Amino acid sequence: MLRRIRNKLLSHRGSGAVAFGQKQSNGFRPDRPVSIVMANRFPNAISQVLTYYKSGFLDAKSVPIVFQYFPSSYDNIVQACVAYGIDWFAYGTNADRPKLDSDLILYPFNNPANASCVAECSGRHVLLMHGESNKVALIKPLARLYDHVLVAGDLACERLVEFGIMTPDDIRNGRAIKIGTAAIGELTFFRAAGDGEVGALAYCPTWEGGNAEEDLCSLDWGLPYILHAAKQNSLQHVVLRLHPNTGERLHPLRDAAEQFAQKVLDAGLQLSYAAPVPVTPLEVRLATRFPEIQWLSEEEAIPVALAFTDISALEAMMDVECIPVRVFAERGKTIAAPTSYQDLSVSRFCWKGVRIEDIDLRVSKIDSVTRAYYEKLVGYQSDELGKLPQTERLIWLLNYVKNSPLWTR
Repeated sequence: MLRRIRNKLLSHRGSGAVAFGQKQSNGFRPDRPVSIVMANRFPNAISQVLTYYKSGFLDAKSVPIVFQYFPSSYDNIVQACVAYGIDWFAYGTNADRPKLDSDLILYPFNNPANASCVAECSGRHVLLMHGESNKVALIKPLARLYDHVLVAGDLACERLVEFGIMTPDDIRNGRAIKIGTAAIGELTFFRAAGDGEVGALAYCPTWEGGNAEEDLCSLDWGLPYILHAAKQNSLQHVVLRLHPNTGERLHPLRDAAEQFAQKVLDAGLQLSYAAPVPVTPLEVRLATRFPEIQWLSEEEAIPVALAFTDISALEAMMDVECIPVRVFAERGKTIAAPTSYQDLSVSRFCWKGVRIEDIDLRVSKIDSVTRAYYEKLVGYQSDELGKLPQTERLIWLLNYVKNSPLWTR
């Protein structure tokens, strides 16, 4: 089996590729100051990592990606790296992974497979993930493995303490690094509708997660609320944005996506999709069956009057753009919301099973982002960091972890 993997990698090199020690002259080097390490078998997991490159936080020319080979995700990762000019190295087993000499090693996924790299490679190990989300994935004890965890602001710090992942001393000493909007990421395709501007209704469900505990997806039950909100607000345009992993674990969600599109169109509403072209197999399926769907340009953000998300990072991204948002939630599911979030924003939850007629989804009745909430949501480890553009925040982070008194004193 390993021989077949080796042969596949050796026969499929991209720009700057390395395959089990077979190195091109312009390819991967283990001594880069910053490296990404990832192990994820889902076909479109690379899209989450690319957001950091697209925003400018990571530099494609200097930050390579080292990833474990899985047949389901390999081709997509290589194609993305080639397209963005990112050097990469694929390994089959931990014995094949290079021993990185990077000062800073970033992990976009909190995966048990990361433990080997943390144990064997020097430098500082920092968990990326999403900097602000009430998903249960953000309170896994495995997060204690890393030297630091990147977060968006005080809400995330409070979450880590309240759920027993870090101590107050960890926070005071900078183990959780507040890096503001760089951790949340940029919200493409959407902007808040201005005064007098007719906006759309955006629906951005999350995917079903890697197991039942992490399944916070509303795709198979949220449609009636969407149609109710469109009617209450006289909105004629619905914009759909699916998580790229949707339907990978629970295949019936692929059918749910088709049913959502069909019923929105049957209701006489315009339906758009927040992507310039269909990329995932599910998106291709939607585009093939529903030629009425308009595929939006990333360069021209559409005005949004109201957004629905699941418990996910998209909620915080909407908040940063000051887009009114309601969050689908299901009782009995773990919601990793710190106390201050519940005090400030729990009224935005739209609970599964509540009679739709009893819910007021008018935009004028939905709480907008308060200053107190925003200041909890987005924060910076220093005043200097808050003033830096995205393209300079990685350099700040590199210097910070190298000189952190938490590990150097």
